[in-house]
Amino acid sequence: MMGQRSALAIIALLAACGAPPERPSEPYHDLGAHRAVERLEIVRSTDSEAYRPYFEHENPHVRARTARALGRVWHSNVVPALVEIAGRAGESPRVVAEALFALGQLHDVRAQDVAITLSVSESVAVRRAAVQALGKLRGPDDEAESQRAVRIATAVLALEDSDPGVRGEAGLALLWLDAKESVEPLVRAARAERDADARWRLVYALDRLDHPDTVEPLIAFVHDVHPWVRAFAAEGLSRPGNAEAVEALAWVLSDSDSHWTARVNALKSLRKLRQDGVGDGERIRELLVGRLHAEPHPLALEVAIEAIADGKSGLEIAFLEAILEKPNATRTERRAALRSLGRAAGERAIPILAKELTSDDPLLREAAVTGLAHGGSSALESVIQCLDDSDLRVRTAALTSLAALPVEEKWDWIRPALSDSDLAVRCTAVTALIDGKPLGWLKSIRDVLADSSAGRFWETRNTIIDALVAEGSKQSLDRVRELLSDRFVGVRYRAHNQLGADEPLPETEQFTIRRYRRLDPWNLVARGHPRLNLFTSRGTIVVELYLDDAPEHVSRIIDLARRGFYDGLLFHRVVPGFVVQGGDPRGDGWGDGGYHVPQEINPRPFLRGSVGMPTAGPDTGGCQLFIDHLPTPHLDGRYTVFGRVVLGMEVVDQIQVGDEILRATVDENQFWREQPATVH
Repeated sequence: MMGQRSALAIIALLAACGAPPERPSEPYHDLGAHRAVERLEIVRSTDSEAYRPYFEHENPHVRARTARALGRVWHSNVVPALVEIAGRAGESPRVVAEALFALGQLHDVRAQDVAITLSVSESVAVRRAAVQALGKLRGPDDEAESQRAVRIATAVLALEDSDPGVRGEAGLALLWLDAKESVEPLVRAARAERDADARWRLVYALDRLDHPDTVEPLIAFVHDVHPWVRAFAAEGLSRPGNAEAVEALAWVLSDSDSHWTARVNALKSLRKLRQDGVGDGERIRELLVGRLHAEPHPLALEVAIEAIADGKSGLEIAFLEAILEKPNATRTERRAALRSLGRAAGERAIPILAKELTSDDPLLREAAVTGLAHGGSSALESVIQCLDDSDLRVRTAALTSLAALPVEEKWDWIRPALSDSDLAVRCTAVTALIDGKPLGWLKSIRDVLADSSAGRFWETRNTIIDALVAEGSKQSLDRVRELLSDRFVGVRYRAHNQLGADEPLPETEQFTIRRYRRLDPWNLVARGHPRLNLFTSRGTIVVELYLDDAPEHVSRIIDLARRGFYDGLLFHRVVPGFVVQGGDPRGDGWGDGGYHVPQEINPRPFLRGSVGMPTAGPDTGGCQLFIDHLPTPHLDGRYTVFGRVVLGMEVVDQIQVGDEILRATVDENQFWREQPATVH
């Protein structure tokens, strides 16, 4: 009997050993296969057969990595291979989920059947990925409405899934499908939802669906205890334009538990209601003026100042002038008042704004010349003098304001900027011509295109591509076709997409010669993520970097930090309740550090504190970074998430335009000093 029990115990032990838990080292077996897949990805190969040895590899980590790579090449050639992977019987849930994510990125409706089938998978990860993909699929313009209806019906069913993550993705899928006909089940699901993360996603969908039946539930959701639910409900009350929203938004502003981002959204919604003539205008003005005195957060105060200007009455103008005269007004307050004063007072504001053009602070000069855009023909002389400003931010703002003035002679000043040696100045002038279409504009931008072949003008070429394709003449389209062989992948993508070309682009070597040392997860000593420390003028921010998901981005950021690249750079863009953005050596958002990294879209969502890299199209990220104030699902799958703030989010909340990155460092204890001799 004892021997039988011992034998049974040994059998049980062997059975358990047959399916061991995944060890941390296992993803890095078969490094040759991993590196081969990465090579195919960064040359942007669309030959699905070249990937076949790897999506049929015995190692599921290699298969998953291959599925992700296929989703990053942005061409329908690889869709059948991904459908094959997703529909493979007995495949690892992780591999299937990666294939579904990739299919969602490609938006190809041929993935609909497999995604619908897998939306009821036993695997939660697979169900989430399937529902997410269904929200992203798009058929041709003549797609039968019945196909879209099936995707919507599947997402509605997923609102009742047992997993809150699936329910949240179902709400977002209905938003991406613009399923206004499904507002009722979406409202019902949001009201019944007890999981906070799922609930804010459902309310986010209601926020952005722009349907009158969302007003009543959104009014109720502004009282929710979860800060993001309240913030998105406040944002959504601007869209249907219902007067009943005013008092609900007033409550958000008055409640001490409202997160500052919720107050920002409430102020923006009140401004929109006032602009649309919805609700009691005097009551809205009273609320906005009240925030000028009571609002403690600098970014919410900035929004309140800008909202005041819409009234354009003597009272609002007096408030703006008082801010400029206040001895202790912050730069953020003064910038908001200067931008807003021109909009509120028009020509009357010119003397005040012109005086500010002599400020030693270029950010104040930039704000002043921005305000002059509303000064009419009388502002021409003041704006023109800024075209020679020593600061590029002021020069580009002057061109933008000049384009807005109602005078024909402005083109005599804008045209010379078309040949400016600076990218931002040239591109701003091009945009002005495209928007204004003065006599001879088309020939002018064709000439600019011919003169903008240098590498630094890649963004100018992208801007011109859109205009030439929209104009549609044979000569214009031929010029765009020439850019299909541009040296920059981002330009080739833009030309390819705008032309609607079917043939895939040729492979590229642009990303194979790196200006940084490529780091890999097996370079790490510890199991945790590497960290970036940003010592700013407001305090310290610690970012956890996702080397597994975005090795090119993380390697680039770490290399730049080690070289002191970020030391002394500014946060040049802050959108209250959305993002802070910095790390541009130019300080104006036009810089890329002289090098682009390949985009590495991954399934990580953009949450509060997520860190991503700004781009001007696929594969155009360089050195900048942005940090989210709030979750931003509309950025998921469009930008690369490569980290998240783990310490110092309260510092991020206080960052304002012009604040400085004093120093950036990396936790070097995480890395081998040299490549290990043996890697498993």
